[in-house]
Amino acid sequence: MAGHARLSASAAHRWLECPGSVNASAGRESRSEAAAAGTFAHDIAAKCLNDPSISPSDFLLQERTIDGFVVKCDLEMVEAVRFYIDTIDEDRQDGDLLWVEMPLLDALQKIDPDFGGTADHVRYRQSARSLRVTDLKFGSGVYVESEDNPQLKKYALGAMLQVDLPVEEVEVAIVQPRFEGAAPFRSFKFKAYELLDFIVDLQEAARLSRLPDAPLKAGDWCKFCPAARDCKELRAKQDALARAEFHEVVDYKQLAETLAAIPLVKERIKAIEAFAYTEALAGRFGEAHGYKVVDKRPVRRWKSEGDVVEWAQANGIDPWEKSVISPAAMEEKLKAEAPRGKKKEAAAAMEPLVEKVSSGTVLVPVSDNRPPAQLVTKDDFAVVDEARG
Repeated sequence: MAGHARLSASAAHRWLECPGSVNASAGRESRSEAAAAGTFAHDIAAKCLNDPSISPSDFLLQERTIDGFVVKCDLEMVEAVRFYIDTIDEDRQDGDLLWVEMPLLDALQKIDPDFGGTADHVRYRQSARSLRVTDLKFGSGVYVESEDNPQLKKYALGAMLQVDLPVEEVEVAIVQPRFEGAAPFRSFKFKAYELLDFIVDLQEAARLSRLPDAPLKAGDWCKFCPAARDCKELRAKQDALARAEFHEVVDYKQLAETLAAIPLVKERIKAIEAFAYTEALAGRFGEAHGYKVVDKRPVRRWKSEGDVVEWAQANGIDPWEKSVISPAAMEEKLKAEAPRGKKKEAAAAMEPLVEKVSSGTVLVPVSDNRPPAQLVTKDDFAVVDEARG
């Protein structure tokens, strides 16, 4: 609709929870190096899925400029894309209908004229009348839940309308290989008719987003909102955080509320810093305002490794490091040798040799999917002392 931002499927969680974010972020592009890397990873994945003769390894060390950021396909990106492709290949059965980067604009506009989006991968299985929508998340900083995920449900709805075949069961799946401490593949199944209620929710959220005074609500969805830097709701959270005081007698309810506000305020601060940096690069903000752009701390590196080897050998120095490669590098070698569809099995062969060791503990909300750590308290030491007698 004229004068109103399009409600993309990728931002579904945000505008469903915060209808006011739609107009607040209209005309503002949210760019970051992480987002550019994600775009590159998605592009590689699509090429490999469309042409089985292409491997993610073919893109190793390639660079691309996306939204002004130069991003490189490193080993971590190759591994993440390969895991995504293997996950899709292992689900595939004869007779399946498959779509890569399915456009959902026409289908979703049947629900609301402001809707749109693209599904990374869609699989329809006629024998089971089932539809699976798989979404690649390259990011490592934010855990993405598959269960009752508004973005994925919207993709599934659009895919159902686009496929236009009988669907009884829907599966939405997240592939997020780089998030530490969680299963890299997570899926959620539900009956297709459950999307009927979701249509009502979508349409109501779209209606609210078009109101002149559309409501604002802060939450974890603020992380990727382009309006975070000057959002009135986040500013109110920041003001409340600045006023918070704690004394000898602790109000733990207040402490919990304050902790919950900190990530939201951090997002606003990061958004302001990113905006200032962008303005400085464009020459609109700088020394006249008390700030300047400088080079980061220089890091030494060899001009030419060939010259270094020659020089070292001439001086009786061994320039090579001899050590066992990392589990990630070993897994990459195993997968590179295995045939397509068998890469996961090949990598599993090394699992008995691998252990995962936590680097410590961290305080998180109870909604986090990780189990509680086994903590040692003063009471535990008291029991030990009593036992020693």
